[in-house]
Amino acid sequence: MRRAGVVVAVMITTTLGPIAGPGASPAYACGCTVISEREYAVAADLVVRAVVTDLREPFLAMRSDAPVRVRLAVERVDKGEAGDEITLTTALSGASCGFAFERGHRYLIYARDGETGLCSGNQHLGAAPEVPLDPDRRPTASVLAAAVVVAGAAVGGWLLVHRRWPRPG
Repeated sequence: MRRAGVVVAVMITTTLGPIAGPGASPAYACGCTVISEREYAVAADLVVRAVVTDLREPFLAMRSDAPVRVRLAVERVDKGEAGDEITLTTALSGASCGFAFERGHRYLIYARDGETGLCSGNQHLGAAPEVPLDPDRRPTASVLAAAVVVAGAAVGGWLLVHRRWPRPG
């Protein structure tokens, strides 16, 4: 019985390890130089006041610099050109200089080449309950695939535990 438990633990770790937790990847650290609002504006090619209507984080991201797509309803353009809605990217984690946007919140955003981040000078301006948000959609195919892997590991583990192992001697 002890051998079966070890086999199940190894099977679950090797099957779910890549899904449940990050593998070996390089370490990242974000270090920003604080500059004036004017300097942030000069460095950016787009400066807008906008509300986050949708966030698309990668499913099963293994790296802190995985791109997050942020959809925004533009209220005012201070520099550059933008329509009523724009999509920018930022890194998933602050460790890789990603900016932590929240759906339904208003920001002053400094972006360059469609990207923004923790060191861009963005400012949180508060909640914006009056702006309609995009429906919260889940990536159903990815969730279903993960559920199948977990169910398969559970069934495989159950079969290994309940199998009768030959007794020595």
